[in-house]
Amino acid sequence: MAMILWLCKARYMNHDVAADRYARLFELPQRMSEDASLQAVCLDYRVSGSAPVPQDLTANWRQLNLPRSLMLGWVLQLFLLARKLSPKVVIASSDCICVIIGYWLARVTGARFYADLYDDYSTFGLAKFPGIRPLYRRALAGAAGLSAVSSTLAEDLRKAYPEKPVLLLESTVSEGVFRPLDAAESCERLGLQGVVGSKLVGICGGLNSLHGADTVFAAIREFARRDLEVTFVVAGRLSDECPLPETSNVLYLGSLPFDEMPTFYNAMDLMVISLSSTQFGYYAFPQKAYEVLSCGVPAVAANVGALGQLFEDLPQARYEPSSPEDLADKIADQLVHQRQLQVPIPTWGDQAKELLGFVAD
Repeated sequence: MAMILWLCKARYMNHDVAADRYARLFELPQRMSEDASLQAVCLDYRVSGSAPVPQDLTANWRQLNLPRSLMLGWVLQLFLLARKLSPKVVIASSDCICVIIGYWLARVTGARFYADLYDDYSTFGLAKFPGIRPLYRRALAGAAGLSAVSSTLAEDLRKAYPEKPVLLLESTVSEGVFRPLDAAESCERLGLQGVVGSKLVGICGGLNSLHGADTVFAAIREFARRDLEVTFVVAGRLSDECPLPETSNVLYLGSLPFDEMPTFYNAMDLMVISLSSTQFGYYAFPQKAYEVLSCGVPAVAANVGALGQLFEDLPQARYEPSSPEDLADKIADQLVHQRQLQVPIPTWGDQAKELLGFVAD
C-alpha cells in the first residue's frame, strides 16, 4: 500500500504518545505500520520538555517540538518531510490544529485526507482561538472520510457531512494487558490489604466535572450517611472544581502509572465509569469502560451518550449522571448482585485493520 502520513499531537491524556506508547494515538498508527508504509509525526506544543521518541520507534516515528517561529516552523518542516515521503494518504487526529494542518498538507501534496476524531475537537480549548473553528469545519468538509470514536459522534458527523463516509472506530485495549488478576494480590500491590471488611469501589481518570466527578463525589458523601461498609478508592489528578470529599470512606492513591491500572481495577469490587450530561459526555467513548470490562470487574456507568448505549443491556448498572442519589443506589445494588456486562471487545489490531481498509485505494 502507498505511504501514509499520520499526524497527531505529542502529548495525549497527560502521556507522551510515543515514549509511553499510549492508547489510540500510538496504537492505531503503530499497528497500521505492520501492514503498510507509514510515518507518524507528533507535534509537541512545547518548545522542549517532552520525552524523545524511543530508539526502536525512530524508523516510523518522529517528533517536532514547537519552534520559536510557532506554526510556521511546523509547516515548513512538514512540507519538506512530505516532499521526501510523497504520501498518498494523510491522517490527522487529536485536535483542531492537527486536523487543519493535516488537511493543508494533503492539499499541497495531492494526498487524500482523513480525519480521525477521538472526541468533538471543536469543544477543545484550542478551538476558542479566532478562526480555528471555521478552518476545522472546512478541513472536515474537505476530507475523503472521517473516523469517529463513538456511535453518537459518528451519527452526528453523518448528518453534518452526508456525502462523507464515516467509520465508527472505538478506542479499545491492548491484548493481554487488561485481564483478570488475583484480587488479593492486586490489593496487596496497592497497599490496600489494610482496608479490612470494606467493599472497594474504584474511581479513576478525569476527576473533574466534565467527567462527572462532581456527581460521584456527591454520591460518596451520600454513602457516608448510610451505614454501609464501603471504601471509595480514588486514583487520578484532582481538580479544584471537584474537591475530594472529606469523609472517612475515601482513600486517595494519587495518580497511578498507566501500567498499574489493571492492578487497580482488579483490586476493586466495583468500578464507577462516570461522565457528565454534556456535549463532551454525549460524544465521548471512555476507553476505561473496555479496560474495566476486560478485567472482568463489575461496573456502574453514566447513562449518557455512547457509554449509556454500551450498557443498554444492563440497565441496573446505569445511573443518571446528574443524580448522586441514583448513583449511590446503583452502587449499593451492584455491590450485592455483581452483574457483569458481556460485550465483544475489539483489539487495537482489529481497529487498525478497520482504519487501514477505510483509507485504502
